Amino acid sequence: MDNPSLTVREYPGKDPLRILLDPDRIVPPTHQLFNGEVETWVLSKKEVVYGNEKVISFEGDNAIKPLLDAAYDGGLQSIFVEGGAATLNSFIEEGMWDEALVLEGDVLFHEGLLAPKVSDDYLVEKSIFGKDRIQHYRKR
Repeated sequence: MDNPSLTVREYPGKDPLRILLDPDRIVPPTHQLFNGEVETWVLSKKEVVYGNEKVISFEGDNAIKPLLDAAYDGGLQSIFVEGGAATLNSFIEEGMWDEALVLEGDVLFHEGLLAPKVSDDYLVEKSIFGKDRIQHYRKR
């Protein structure tokens, strides 16, 4: 529903490879991810191609191993995961993370999904930015 572009804006630099976990191909082809401006990979159980994106097929409930295998084969050395609770929890539970930055705003939502939780054993720094709190976790 966000329709993100997942590109670099208001900061100099090259746009990253965009990777979308979309097992059932529910993200519409009209979304910015499929505009052809930046290389895009889609991990899906369905081999449906909307444009020039690379589709990486997988089976089962967990796309992390196929994603990491494709990243390794593609020469990627790091992945920035910006996802929902299920995606983030998958990486945390599998132990497939090195660092996490958690931003907490001052608005309390009374409904919705709980954010993923990283153990305080990994907390290395807390800081304040305006009204927001930032917690930096690092896996040792």
